[in-house]
Amino acid sequence: FNLAGLLEETGDRQSAIDINERVLTNNPKHWDSLARIAQAHRFTDPEDELFDSLRAAAEQAGGDPLAQEGLYFALGKALDDVAEYEQAFVAYTAANALGKRRNPPYDRQVTAKAFDELIELFDADWIERNATESTASPIWVCGMFRSGSTLIDQMLGSHPEITAGGELEFLPWLIARNLGPYPQRVTGVTSRELERIGDEYLSKTGELFPDAVNLTDKRPDNFLHMGLVKAMFPRARIVYTRREKRDTCLSVFFQQFGGNLSYATDVEDAADYYDQHVRLMRHWQACFGDNVFTVDYDELVRSPEPVLRKLLEFLGVDWDAQCLEFQRSGDAVKTASVWQVRDGLHRSSSGRWRNYEALIPSWK
Repeated sequence: FNLAGLLEETGDRQSAIDINERVLTNNPKHWDSLARIAQAHRFTDPEDELFDSLRAAAEQAGGDPLAQEGLYFALGKALDDVAEYEQAFVAYTAANALGKRRNPPYDRQVTAKAFDELIELFDADWIERNATESTASPIWVCGMFRSGSTLIDQMLGSHPEITAGGELEFLPWLIARNLGPYPQRVTGVTSRELERIGDEYLSKTGELFPDAVNLTDKRPDNFLHMGLVKAMFPRARIVYTRREKRDTCLSVFFQQFGGNLSYATDVEDAADYYDQHVRLMRHWQACFGDNVFTVDYDELVRSPEPVLRKLLEFLGVDWDAQCLEFQRSGDAVKTASVWQVRDGLHRSSSGRWRNYEALIPSWK
């Protein structure tokens, strides 16, 4: 079964389907395999027999809530493929109702207070006062989940001078180990401590990518820590991926995440978190705006070359047309966007919210 996951990461759609079908032959109740098949399969016929299989499995999997959740997400994706949007939204809602049971509740007041604290502690004076003398200039790709960060990372990784690091865990791990309780602990931190933490980050990434000249760290929610990053690495290059609010929130709602994204299981909660993230990004841009390059997802898919040319200029590397052929790179993609990225650049996800306009709140 690990082979199926590997084939998904490398974009071999049909082979991944074949492997999962073999698993199902041996174990017809291996629900994860059925969900994986549906996620990889391109549905074009509303009468596809896979629909009946998914519905039946979702009913039978009641004793395994996590598997049942995955099946409802897969059914939602299948129905979306064939433009059955109302039914798709029902399936996604059922999936997220199950997700709520394993996630901590989302508290809007607590979230707003947490963002207030980040803005208050990591102001421009703190960043300047605690800046190290590091000359390292790692590339950070961050933003909301489902905002195009994987797409940008793959495009940049197709450049011969850039290595796509993917979603690295080093920064959150180092923060938890050295700066707890975070962020309150930073009030007493010194630039020497930050330099040590930064050196450890570089050591860890260097072990993983020893030949990288320009390495990206594409964990989207690192946007929470950009003030800390700019103190540790004054020459850090920050790429912020921004996507239209309704498209972002729906895409989050349509995706099965782990247990740490409590806002993802409710469209209104996702919208609240989106607004908080915008507020924090505006703060970072006010603190060090020249070091933040904003990639607008809709502009990128509409006119990729002009956007990429400006981005590469910001990163200090020459233009290379290979960035437009990113889907041919063969690099592993270990995020929820694997099949979208493997399909190449397309506009179908831009303005997707209109398909669900009657089913979602009217916020913008």
